[in-house]
Parts: sequence; structure tokens; C-alpha cells
Amino acid sequence: MLQRRVTLSILCLVMHSGWAFLAEAANAPRKEAGELSISLSDAVFIALRNNTSIRSAYIDRVAQQFDLRVAEDVFTPHVSINAQALRQRTAGTPKDSLSAAPEVTALTPLGTTFDFTWNGELTKSPGQRTRTSVGQFSFNQPLLKGAGIDVNMAPVRTARLTEQNNILNLQATVSQTIANVAIAYRSVMQAGKALGLAEEAEKRAATLLDNNKAMVAAGRMARLDLVQNEADLANQRLAILQAQQQVRTAELALLTLLNLNLQMRIHLKERLEAPAPNFSVDKLLSIAFARRQDYLIQSNTVEMSRLGVVVAENQRLWDLSLFGSATTGVDNGTKVQDRSIGLRLSGPLNDLHPEQTAVHASTGLKSAELQLEVIHQGIEQQVRTTIAAVQLGWRQLDVARKAKDLALSAVDIEKQKLAAGKSTVFQVQSLEMNYRNAQTQTLTAEISYLNSLTSLDLALGTTCDTWKIKVTGN
Repeated sequence: MLQRRVTLSILCLVMHSGWAFLAEAANAPRKEAGELSISLSDAVFIALRNNTSIRSAYIDRVAQQFDLRVAEDVFTPHVSINAQALRQRTAGTPKDSLSAAPEVTALTPLGTTFDFTWNGELTKSPGQRTRTSVGQFSFNQPLLKGAGIDVNMAPVRTARLTEQNNILNLQATVSQTIANVAIAYRSVMQAGKALGLAEEAEKRAATLLDNNKAMVAAGRMARLDLVQNEADLANQRLAILQAQQQVRTAELALLTLLNLNLQMRIHLKERLEAPAPNFSVDKLLSIAFARRQDYLIQSNTVEMSRLGVVVAENQRLWDLSLFGSATTGVDNGTKVQDRSIGLRLSGPLNDLHPEQTAVHASTGLKSAELQLEVIHQGIEQQVRTTIAAVQLGWRQLDVARKAKDLALSAVDIEKQKLAAGKSTVFQVQSLEMNYRNAQTQTLTAEISYLNSLTSLDLALGTTCDTWKIKVTGN
């Protein structure tokens, strides 16, 4: 929400795009190591294609979607058929028979079950031929236990809520991956800029040493004073080596997230841009409760628990059912016409298991509601804490920038005094050290502030919205 927006869309695990550069970056590097020049948006796109966590999540989606399909298929009429062809010989007499028995069963949201069966058989033996064709239709309508739309639709509604939670979990995985990539990208940026600062400091130390050597040659400075310059130059060269190691470590972490060749080197095209914070705490809290994946998942869990209570309470009732059947056809030449209808009542007299199930369902609902309250409180605390971190980070960045400018001015003034013989090498080196520290603090403040914006997006559940990424269940 607070970072630079790009337009991306996750429509499936393997996303197709016309961006030839990104396709090359995602696939070619495994064949040949080289240098990869990417922006932050490029890194996010590659991660969405290659990251193993996201790919694993989409693999799981195949089974999850099929589970929903099975649950929603419960009210679809199901057809089955049994058929047999038989040739046998009994006491030297051959006999051939052919039979078929298709069956259609259906369940309605009211709990009504319908069943239609047709039995057809043709038997042929020497001098005899018989034929049977009988159809039977039956129904069963629960009036207490198992009756009603709420009870019979509960499994379907639960499956749909589970599917919503699966998509929310996928969205959370994508959001966390994006945040990890952004932070890793900035770590590479921070290490690279720290290396640049170390190289600049080494150049300044070398220039100061050359100038002081000239002053020694002119008799304006003692040769012993050069020892401090030489030691400072050696320290700066050591700092460069340490910074190079930090750069490589950060690159490997980013390449691992992008699932690319670890032998590659990374060149960043992004520039540090830190926009000032401008938001309302109350508005962000309302956004968090509307978008946070864990809060929405728990809300769905509460609803599923309510459905479980409905089913459990219904299962405590006795089974009172209206049933009936009708049979018509011809059985071995005899016409068949049968009708029946009746009521059936059955129920336990001293079985505590149905009540036990209802008690567990009720306590499960209360626990789910309590957990929702805990998550609600945790989200509010996390959002307020993250907002405070963003606001404080912005103030720290502003102070660090001013301190860096003042430190640079102090170095320039002290160098002028040294050239006029009114200062010492030690004083200049001390101010140079202060300036390097100010540069490092400014860089750290910039990266920390940008990372706090990323953390705020995660706290609000708006990471995918910020990056214009649409996470679908397909």
C-alpha cells in the first residue's frame, strides 16, 4: 500500500508473460552463470514464478479444489450399472443369460433420498425363453434427524469455507514471499551501498595520505604523522573486504529465494525511495480486519464451528422418516404392480454419544470464537506497533540525513584548517570516521524504514493489493 506499485497477476503456477527479459532471467541463469540486472519488481515477478514455497502451494491446490468438487457433487444424481452375461451347462443342458441393473440415486438439500432401479434379465435354454423387466422407485424423507436444508447443506458450506481458507493461506504464502524478497533485495542494496561507502572512504583516506606526504615533503608535517594515515588506509581496505563478503552473502540469500543459479552475481536497478508516511491509524485498523488472512481464516473457522453445532444438535433427534416405494414390470411373464408407503421411527434410549458430539461441537464453537478475539487483539497491537515503527523510522531517517550533511560539512571545514596548519591529522580522521558512521546510519535508517513499510503491509494483509497481484484459486 505504501510502496511503489507494479501490475502483476498470479493466475496459475506457471505464469505466461511477454516480458522476454524476465523469462530469460528465470530460466536461462541455470544454464550459465553471469550477472543478473533486476529491479525489485523484477525480483518479485521471478519469485512468483520460481519460489518453491509458492510452487508447492499451487501443487496442493489441485487436491484442495478436487475436495471441493467432491463436496459439491453430493446433490448430483449418481448413476451406476451392473451387467452380466453368463453361459453355463447343467446336466448337459446349455443355458445362456444376459442381465443388466442400472441404478440412479439422488439426495436433495431437504434430506430426501430417491432411488430408481431397473432389473432386466433374458434367459435362453433349449425350448425355453424367459424375460424379466422390473423397475422400482423408492424414496425416504427424514422428518427429524437428517431433515432440513441447514443440516444437509452444512457439509457443502463447510467445504466452501475450507476452500476460502485454502485461498487465503495461498495469499498469505504469496504475501510472505513478496515481503521476504523485498527485504532480501534491500539487504543486497544495503550491502552494495555499504561497499560503495567503504570504497569512497578508502579513496578519501588515500587522497589524504597523498596530501600529507606532500606536506611532509614540504616540511609542514612530521613524517611520524603519516603512520595514522597509513593505518586508516589499511583499515578502510579491510572494511572493503568485509563489505564484499556481506554483498555476496546477501546475494546468495536473494538468489535462493528466487530459486536461481547461486553462481550468479546481481546488479540492482532500483534506487532508494522513501516516501513520507501519510495514513490514519483507525483507517488502517479497519483495513487490517477486512484484509488480514489469519483473521478471515479464523472468522471462517467460527462459521464452520457453527455449522458443526447445527449438525450435532440435529443428530441428537430421533429418526422419524416417511418412506415409500413403487414397483412395476414383468417378472417371467407375470405382471408386477406393487405400492407401499409408511413411517419409520427409531432412536436410542440411553446412548450418550450423540450428546457427547453436541457438547464437543458447542465447546469447539466457543473456543473458535475466543481464538478470534485473541487474533483481533493481536492484530490491533501489531498494527499499532508497526505504525509506530514506521513513524519513528521516518523521524530517524530525517535526523540521520541531517546528521550526515553536518558531518560532511565538518570534514570539509577541518580539511581547510589542516591545509592552513590549524588542525591535525588525528582531528581530520576523527571527523572522517564520524562522517562514515553518519553515512552508515543514514543507509541503515533508509533500509529499516522501507522494511517497516513492508512489515506494515504484512500487518494489514495488503501486500498483494500493494503489488497489484491477484491470487486466484486456480
